[in-house]
Amino acid sequence: GPDSPTPSDPDKRDAALVRQLVHCFGEAADSPTGIATANWRHDTATTPPAGPKPGPHTPPDPAPVLRRPHWDGRLHVAAAETAADHPGYLDGAIEAGRRVASALA
Repeated sequence: GPDSPTPSDPDKRDAALVRQLVHCFGEAADSPTGIATANWRHDTATTPPAGPKPGPHTPPDPAPVLRRPHWDGRLHVAAAETAADHPGYLDGAIEAGRRVASALA
């Protein structure tokens, strides 16, 4: 399931991936012609750096106006660039989505 840890053994990971594909798409997904995976946790373009923000290529902090609801609460902006933590990164997109989902719940 989505909360299961990813197996560190590549063969077990690929088998788990195929099981999930079969679960989602049926038996036709049981025999992929190939499997390619990537660990985004180690990709600097998608994972925020640990520690202080680095130089000029770091996404800017968003304007507070982008984090506030508008039109009497009917318009919310949820994008990676509106996150308070890690704007411009995947972690920021998740934070922004959770922020708006909580506001709408």
